[in-house]
Amino acid sequence: MLASPLSNVRWRRWRVTLINAASQLFLPLLSPVVAWLVLRVASAAVWGEFVGWLVIVQLGAHLIGWGNKEYLLREFSRAPARVATLWQTSLFTRLGLLVFFTLGVGGWFTGAQAMWLVIWCGLLALDQSFEVLVTYHHAFGVALLIDLCGLGSLGALVWLNRAALTPEVLLRCYVGVTALQVILLATYFRHLLAHWRPQIDLAYFPAALSFFLLGLSGLLQSRIDLYAVNAYLPKAEVGRYQILSSFLLYLQALAAYGLTPWVKSLYRLNRAAFLKLTARLMGLGALLIPPALFGLQWLLGVHYHLEWPFAFWLVSALFVWPIYCYLPIIYWLYKQDQARWVLAVNFFGAALNLVLNLWLLPTFTVLGALVANAVAQWGMLGVYLAVISSQKSVAR
Repeated sequence: MLASPLSNVRWRRWRVTLINAASQLFLPLLSPVVAWLVLRVASAAVWGEFVGWLVIVQLGAHLIGWGNKEYLLREFSRAPARVATLWQTSLFTRLGLLVFFTLGVGGWFTGAQAMWLVIWCGLLALDQSFEVLVTYHHAFGVALLIDLCGLGSLGALVWLNRAALTPEVLLRCYVGVTALQVILLATYFRHLLAHWRPQIDLAYFPAALSFFLLGLSGLLQSRIDLYAVNAYLPKAEVGRYQILSSFLLYLQALAAYGLTPWVKSLYRLNRAAFLKLTARLMGLGALLIPPALFGLQWLLGVHYHLEWPFAFWLVSALFVWPIYCYLPIIYWLYKQDQARWVLAVNFFGAALNLVLNLWLLPTFTVLGALVANAVAQWGMLGVYLAVISSQKSVAR
């Protein structure tokens, strides 16, 4: 019996959704996988030294990105015939920000280190610029293959340099692999580069400012603890903490992955339905997090040789769970056109996290960073609950 056209359409949609989910689930695991290999052939100190550069370059690339993905997705939908022009103009305009990154790192690092960091930041900004094209053209399978190719190449380079793996060597390995990914993406999307007409449009920056600020607030809220740990603790501790925090953020992200396929339906729910969804996701988190943390404890202990006492895992659970409680509220605020609350709460969480890290890190080291994270998450949950409680009269 032949499949109906409707069945084929549904299968294509599900296939795109599954490949996208696989790509999104795979990306957060890249750093821990490479960290595992570095710990095997070198040390936590080598990885920790490199992480200090990694967070700076990622922050720089985010600044250069200036909300381009979300902004361009909206503009592409408004003017499909101008995709190439809009993308090229955005890219060429934003690359000018690399000058400020260059001036910043030039005052903190030696000449060779500064040069490699600037090259890596520029390449990473180029790599991230293709994300909007991947999403718009549903090229998730291609992106996943390129990421796998990058991971394999990076693993091979680390292994080949295992006898003398230093942070500087690891930095050059990352630069080479990022360049490879940019070349592969540019080759796939070469039709958008065939007629290169670079333009600078300074109006882009205010137009995309809201998207940039929302992304920046989320980045700071999730990374501010790592910045503080990198500034205060020995590099070996930085490396250990970065591995743990990466997996904890992955557990947090599972809540978003669970809701993403149903976003269109979410925007049709009323306030009461959102509250019921919040309760269900809270219950899901309560069931999922304990066994996930037991599995993580086993994984880090056996394969990474990283062990922490029970208190660390208890605080980790308190850090991960709140997002399962407030994520539906975020979508409710988006539905109400009140994204400014999400922006404000993210900055509040980042500020609270930073203050607590500065207070707790000197005495409690890594445990202090986890406690600061947990308190910040519960503080954000409290604000979100207060916001939605104040909107009882809203009925949309």
